[in-house]
Amino acid sequence: MSLLPSDPFNQLTNNIFKEIERFFGELPLFKEMQLGSLHMDMKETDNEIVALCNIPGLDKNSDLEIEVVNNMLMINGMINHSEEANNRNSHYVSRFHRSISLPSLVSKEDMIVNYKNNQLEVRMPKLK
Repeated sequence: MSLLPSDPFNQLTNNIFKEIERFFGELPLFKEMQLGSLHMDMKETDNEIVALCNIPGLDKNSDLEIEVVNNMLMINGMINHSEEANNRNSHYVSRFHRSISLPSLVSKEDMIVNYKNNQLEVRMPKLK
């Protein structure tokens, strides 16, 4: 016997989230990356700030926009997916976005962006 009062709204929202996860969990990208989210690690040295993001599926045909505005690093992108399974072709698009405040002022013009092995690296030299 529970000593806490029943909360039907909480139970309903939990059930809804479980159904959404069950439905979208079948998509390959959902297993690799939560829809719309982008995990970012940031390192700061004396000379630069380095942002690292794991973005599976990014290729030269993907849309990627990286900019620094008002001391915020913003990464927006879209990945096009095509699959062939059971004699059917499917195509879907995944969008992602992440904004994060930078701990120091950086040079926008001297940013270096690399993508290798599903890892996006953005190197931003600090302003002196």
